[in-house]
Amino acid sequence: MNLIGRYIFRTVAGAFVIALLVLTGVVWVTQALKEIDLLTTQGQTLWLFLYMTMLALPALVMVIGPIALFIACLYALNRVNADSELVIVHAAGASPWIVYKPFVALGVIVTLLTGLISLYVMPESARTLRNTIADIRADVLTYIVVEGLFSTVENGLTFHIRDRSPDGNLLGLMVHDERDPETI
Repeated sequence: MNLIGRYIFRTVAGAFVIALLVLTGVVWVTQALKEIDLLTTQGQTLWLFLYMTMLALPALVMVIGPIALFIACLYALNRVNADSELVIVHAAGASPWIVYKPFVALGVIVTLLTGLISLYVMPESARTLRNTIADIRADVLTYIVVEGLFSTVENGLTFHIRDRSPDGNLLGLMVHDERDPETI
């Protein structure tokens, strides 16, 4: 690639990275707000919440990548045209391929990265996310029983735990069962 090609490639690649980061951040925030009940109602930690929302990022990047590339191409072409650089390149007798080559190169790179994400990264992150959600749902005591409070699971069955140790053991566990012993 010649000098003007590298200049256009840097312009469009920089715009692509910025557009990808901004669009991914906006969509990530909207997706994270949907999952905020995991943090509030189920008593999970902030780190687990961030971990789970980060596992959803490959799917978002796969969808947002081509859109960010389109935005970056429009921005770069507008900038090069507004600065009259396209006119100078064409007046100098350069072929249109000199201007198109950086866009095609970045398009191929984004296509390969999107293919890599869709074939390898996204399925693995989806599998990990599904396993994490299953682990959270399986841990009933995490979101039913709150430390220091008496929690009624059903009529006549109350749990109380004083504290949790760092390794997950329940300390000071008390169970009060007033259910009918003949129906159990």
